[in-house]
Amino acid sequence: INDSTVQDMSESRKLQKVGGSAYSLTLPKPWVEAHDLGKGDELNILQQRDGTLLITGENGDELEELDLSADIEQTTIQSAIYSAYYLGIDVVTLEDDANLAVETIQSIVKKLPGAQITTAREDKSEIRFLLDLDMLDITSILRQEHRLVKMMLESFWNDASIDTYEDQLDEQNHILNRTCRLSSRSASLLRTSGIKHRYLIPSILNIGKRLENIGDIVVSMQKRNHQPTE
Repeated sequence: INDSTVQDMSESRKLQKVGGSAYSLTLPKPWVEAHDLGKGDELNILQQRDGTLLITGENGDELEELDLSADIEQTTIQSAIYSAYYLGIDVVTLEDDANLAVETIQSIVKKLPGAQITTAREDKSEIRFLLDLDMLDITSILRQEHRLVKMMLESFWNDASIDTYEDQLDEQNHILNRTCRLSSRSASLLRTSGIKHRYLIPSILNIGKRLENIGDIVVSMQKRNHQPTE
């Protein structure tokens, strides 16, 4: 049993036989209360490779939604949608008074992997983030970012275009941020994403940010090289 939302505890509990073939085990009261659980609530149980059980009090079917108020300024809409994506929000709703063109929303959404506009009306727009959980592997994401930065550098020295690599690097960094934010709240996703401990998340985000910064520097250098000389 593994969860970091409650202080570390160690104790022994006896299995109780229920019926002819089932067994039951009581759970520590502080853990149950910390997860706001009660009678009849469902738990997620994951058997790990080393034989231990990972138990979480999370309901994976519940969607987290964000309703952006009509007062939001158009200049801040991109930051708001990006923040919702990073924080693990599943659905973002924009009301009609936000006065945003569909083209504006589309230009933002297309930069976020797994984001789709599911409703596009004059009075309402709805964005859903449907990122495949199989994509959320930290090692693969960081390796891809490293590969893209390397290809950007090679293209720079060969005076080739790096625009495609820049866009792909941005996409991978968006995925990295969402993966880390979701993993910080979900013990099961923390395990499947390949992050061994929550305290490593700031360092992982820092690595991703550094790789992104290197990419930005390469882009800036190439633009300077292509500026006409007086």
